[in-house]
Amino acid sequence: MRTNTFSLPSFRLVAPVFAGALALLAAPAHAWVVPAESGVTLTTVAADSRGNVAVAGTRRTSSSSALYVARYSSGGVLQWRAEEPGGTLTSPATARAIAVDSRGDVYVTGAAPVNGDSAQFIAAKYAGGTGRRQWRVEVTPEINGEATLSGSGGALVVDGSGDAIVGGRVETGETMHAVAARLDGATGSTEWQWTTPGGEVRALALDADGDVALTGPVLAAKLDGDTGSQLWRVEQTGTETSSQGAPVTRTVTVDRSGNVMVGGFLRNTFEDYRMFYMARFDGETGAYQWEFAGSPQTTLDGATRIIADRDGGVYAGGRLQTLPAMLRLKAGNGAFDWASQPWRQDTRPDAAWSVTDLSVDASCLYVSGSDGVQRFIVAAFNRTGKAKWLQDLGRGQALAQSLSSGALYLVGNLEASSGGLQSVVVSIQGSNGKQIKKRSK
Repeated sequence: MRTNTFSLPSFRLVAPVFAGALALLAAPAHAWVVPAESGVTLTTVAADSRGNVAVAGTRRTSSSSALYVARYSSGGVLQWRAEEPGGTLTSPATARAIAVDSRGDVYVTGAAPVNGDSAQFIAAKYAGGTGRRQWRVEVTPEINGEATLSGSGGALVVDGSGDAIVGGRVETGETMHAVAARLDGATGSTEWQWTTPGGEVRALALDADGDVALTGPVLAAKLDGDTGSQLWRVEQTGTETSSQGAPVTRTVTVDRSGNVMVGGFLRNTFEDYRMFYMARFDGETGAYQWEFAGSPQTTLDGATRIIADRDGGVYAGGRLQTLPAMLRLKAGNGAFDWASQPWRQDTRPDAAWSVTDLSVDASCLYVSGSDGVQRFIVAAFNRTGKAKWLQDLGRGQALAQSLSSGALYLVGNLEASSGGLQSVVVSIQGSNGKQIKKRSK
C-alpha cells in the first residue's frame, strides 16, 4: 500500500497549447447552441441514452425565483419545462444537481421555500416524456430533537433500480448538518437518511454493489446502499497531508475495484495558500492508500472533477499551479502519468482559468471551462493527453457537461447580442468537435 504524498514541483505539458486560429474538423449536421428562456440561469445538465438533454437551474424575476428544470431533444428543441416556485431574491429557489434514469425520467435536487418559509432541501422527479412531476419531497430530518429550519440539496445519483440518492445540508438552530438520503424512485418516500454535524455532502458516487461513496463533511465515507448504515469514514485530518492544510473536497469517484477517490484542494488559512489535492481509500475498509498534492499557490488551485477509467487510471480536471489543467494518475498507486494545459491563458490572476468539468469514453477525454479572458472552451484529447480538437464558442464560460452516445452536451454562459451573458445549452459531436450552429429560442 502506498502512503506517499505525491507533488508536482513544476507543471509539465505533454501536449501543445492551442493558440491562434483553431483548425476544426468537418462541419456539423445537427450540432447546436440554444439560448435558455428569459430569466433562466442554468447550472447543471444530464443527457439520456437517446440524446435528450435535461437541464436545471433557476428562473428569476424582479421579485421572485423558481427552481427550473427543462428537457431538450437531441436536436435542441425545447420539449417541456417545469418549475418549483416560491423563492425570493433573499431566499432563492434553485436546482443544484440533476440526473436521468434508464427510462429517461428526470430527477433534480436543490432548494425551494415551503409555505413561504426559508428555502428547504428538496428533491423532485419528472416524467421524461412529458415533464409531469411525479413527486416532490422535502428532506427535513429531525436531528437530536430539533426540527430542520432550512437546507439545500447539492448532489444526486440514481441507482439501477431508479431510486435517487441525494446529498446536501440542513440547518437546525445554529448548527449545520450534512445529509444523505435514499428516496424511492416511484414515490419519493425516504428509505434511509444519514446525517453528520458540519458541512454538506458535496458529491456522491455508487460502486458496483450499489453502496454510496460521499465526500464533503468528511474526507470520504461509504454507506450501505440498502440501509444507509455507515460502513466507514475518514475524517479530514486522517491523512498525511493534514498538516499542510484542511482538505476541501467536492468530487468523488469509484474505480473498477470499488476503491473511493476524492478531489478538491488543501486550504492553509494561516499562510493563505491552496494545493490541488486527490486521495484514494480502500473500498472495503476506508484505509488510506495514496494522496496527490500540487505545490502551494495563492490562486484558486484545486480539482473540480475526477473520473476513474476502465484501465486503472483516474483523470482529473481543474486548476493546477495557477493554470487550467487536466491530468491522469495511475489509480493503483497514485503515480503521476501525465498532465496538460488544455488551452492558453492570459497574464491576469483570473479565477476563470479552470477546467470546470470533464468526461471520458473509450477513446477520448473531453474537458470544458474557461480561459483567462473568459472564453467558453471545449476540447477533446486522446487518453494519452494528445490534442484532437478544440472549440472556442466566444466570451463566456462552460459550467457543466454530460456525455451520451458520442455527443457532448453542455450548459454555461455566452455573450448575447445585447452584450450581456446569457445561459445556453450546447451540443457538440464528440468525435470531431463539429462547429456550432446557433438556433433561435
